[in-house]
Amino acid sequence: MSEPAAAQVDIIVPVYRGEYSVRRCLDALFASDAMQSAGVVLVDDASPEPAISTYLQQLAEMPGVTLIAHETNRGFVD
Repeated sequence: MSEPAAAQVDIIVPVYRGEYSVRRCLDALFASDAMQSAGVVLVDDASPEPAISTYLQQLAEMPGVTLIAHETNRGFVD
């Protein structure tokens, strides 16, 4: 009997502000074993910090990373 295929898992990271904390969080995530079997969805909820948006755009160029950028802050990631 064959093993069932593993389900694709996406890790969703909502981002608004706090560049230092965002970088630490994402650095830890990308260094973790979770990246071997998961995709990452970054949600920029119209961050007022331009450096965060630039950083997220750079990360979105990596394989397995998707960026959703809201034009206005929605207060809750949807």
